[in-house]
Parts: sequence; structure tokens; C-alpha cells
Amino acid sequence: MLTLTLVLCLGSVSKGQLSSISEGRLSISGPEGGGSIGAFGFSDGAYYNITLEREISILKGESPGFMYIVDSSSGKRQFSFLCVIEHSFQGSEDDIFLSHMQTRNSEGVVSQWFQIKGVICRLNYLMNAHPQKKTAENLTFGLRAVDLKKGRVFYIDLRKSPVQITQLGLQLPKSHDSLKDFDQIRKEIQNWQNNGNLTQHGKSFLFEAGPVAAQKPREAEMDQ
Repeated sequence: MLTLTLVLCLGSVSKGQLSSISEGRLSISGPEGGGSIGAFGFSDGAYYNITLEREISILKGESPGFMYIVDSSSGKRQFSFLCVIEHSFQGSEDDIFLSHMQTRNSEGVVSQWFQIKGVICRLNYLMNAHPQKKTAENLTFGLRAVDLKKGRVFYIDLRKSPVQITQLGLQLPKSHDSLKDFDQIRKEIQNWQNNGNLTQHGKSFLFEAGPVAAQKPREAEMDQ
């Protein structure tokens, strides 16, 4: 089996308020910014391409915030999923928002850790860009795997423990580019709020951390 992978980029950009240090603690304004990963290669007689973008906005005094992934691996931009996050962030330096993105052969992995006032939620998203792989996507919240065919919008209440997560079948908008997507998602969430869509009936479950997610996060463990 021949596997060749070339990594194109691994970086992050800031919208002016991201000020993280090694453990992911942020400035008093809160996290607002994103990052991207990209790779391409040839494996088992097939070519694959990985291009993922992540954006997050959780600001003091502005709830809900959000976090989303855009996948343009196929050449067409589309939202992989969106998390709408109710929170009580007040600028504490003890709060943690740690993100980790990486490629592993034909896989792209995004992990995100939220911890506000000791309340924890952790997600891990894995996509496989290889055309011969049957399972292209996998999203888990702690110990719970979700079926993305049942909805790609997740309403997360980080104001109490254990965290409640509701999977909603709301229609995500079309993705255009990084700047337009960010503003578009913010407006879409506002429309959902005004129409009561975020509190409509959906599949709800409580976050279960598991042995790794219950620990203080370290970057080396984020993709486990």
C-alpha cells in the first residue's frame, strides 16, 4: 500500500480578539477567530484532498456564541456542523477554550474543548477524504457519538452541569467564504432565536466526559 501525504497549511487567523497561550486561556474579551488545515495525497490508487476551516466566537456578555467547521475538501464549500452555545463567560482567565486541528493521512481531525466556570464540554470531529472510505464523518461529544444525518446544528447549554446538548434538524446556509460565513452564521442564529427554532423539539442528551475529557486538557490528548 502506497500512501503519500503533502500538508499544505496549518495555521490560525485572528479577528482581533484571540489572545491564547499554550493551555488555551484567552483574553477578557473572549475567543473569536479560527484556523484551517489542508493536505492532499495519493493512497490505495486514489487521490484525496483535505481542507477544513474552524471558527469560534464566545464573547463576554454575548450569548449564544458559536463554533463551526467548513469542509471544502471536495472543491465545494459546505458547513460540516454548527454548535450554538449558550454560556456565562465573564472573562475569567480560568476558563479554557482549547482547539486542536491535524491531518492523519486521508483524515482531518478537529477537537474543541470548552470550560466555563468549571462546566466542561468537549467535541471531536473526524472526516476521511479518501473516496474509498465508507465512513466519511464522525462527530462525538465526550462519550456520545451522533448521527449527522439527523441534523448538523447542535444547541449546547454550557450554563449548567452536566451540559445539555440538543441536535436540531435546522437547515444550514450555503457556505461562501470565510468572512461571509462568519457574518452569515451570526445572522442565521439571530433569526433562529427570533423564531424560536433553537428551543424546538430535538434529540437532547447530557454530556458525559469520559476519563480523558474529565482531565485538564493537554494538546497531545485533544485528538484521542
